Amino acid sequence: MYTMSVRKKSVHSLCTQRRVRNSVLNARQPKMMNTGITFEDLSQFARSGFCIWPGALSQDECDRLLAELSNRIVEVAREHLSGERKERSFWRILAQSAFSTDVFFDESGAPLLELPAERWESRAMRIGHALHLTLAGYKSLCTRPEFVYAFRACVDAAVRLSKGAIAEEAARLAWSEPDEAQIVQSAVIYKQPMSDVVQFGFHRDAAYLPNEPESLVLAFVALDETTHENGCLAVIPGTHTEPLGLRFVLGPEGFVTKGREPRVAEQGAVFLPLPRGSIAFVHGRTQHASAPNRSTGPRRALIVHAMSRLSHLTDEAWVREPSEGFVAL
Repeated sequence: MYTMSVRKKSVHSLCTQRRVRNSVLNARQPKMMNTGITFEDLSQFARSGFCIWPGALSQDECDRLLAELSNRIVEVAREHLSGERKERSFWRILAQSAFSTDVFFDESGAPLLELPAERWESRAMRIGHALHLTLAGYKSLCTRPEFVYAFRACVDAAVRLSKGAIAEEAARLAWSEPDEAQIVQSAVIYKQPMSDVVQFGFHRDAAYLPNEPESLVLAFVALDETTHENGCLAVIPGTHTEPLGLRFVLGPEGFVTKGREPRVAEQGAVFLPLPRGSIAFVHGRTQHASAPNRSTGPRRALIVHAMSRLSHLTDEAWVREPSEGFVAL
């Protein structure tokens, strides 16, 4: 059974109060349209390794994205039923999914090939890893000006931190003129109701997508409300400042561990329950986790990873950079 020893703190006290810690510095920041997040949010990202943009998407927008997702799942299911698709091994599909939109299904229970295509969604675990390239609604979100600005600002702050800038300096410079970034991958994590199948212990995304200079940032988009019950994110503030000693390298049967790191101090973690349509930006080195879905409804979240245009993935990353480069953010 999945367990997390997490102190009962709330995102409301850490992320959405938007305190002004330095009013003089904040007053000097440019008043820009379509920023999505505030300067204080970006400062928190630089200090703590995450920040929240509440209400970034409307309810209707979430509905449309989920409808498009359901259509894609049915399309893939029909391709399996017709024999056009044959591969259903999670790890073999993962290795070839970086630039397509594949669906990863739970193979436990009744044989999938005995089910109609419309019922395969109840067994979906993940859809990816190029929704920003292949599905119109997701591509539109990833080119929306306020989303682009907020994401670029966090990525720019991350690369400045990796080069030795202090948090407030990194935030100030990133806010005023964030550099361009590039999208590495995008996917939807699908937690089925009352299921233990999809869950994540504490980890760092940069261990799976190591990059130099380090600038990886995760945008976690809550397509459903995320709660304690259905497996919301939990993060450990400040861990983005700790060295990355662990790598996970994709092999034929899963990820192989390389290196080591000290044991994670889970008692310092905080939960991040998010209203539907909200976005959490999480530094690639920030330790985070999510428990199983114990609720009676699905918990679906879009994850998008981006890095600076100045960064490149190392040979240990499970995604390989295409010869033409990644799509600009």
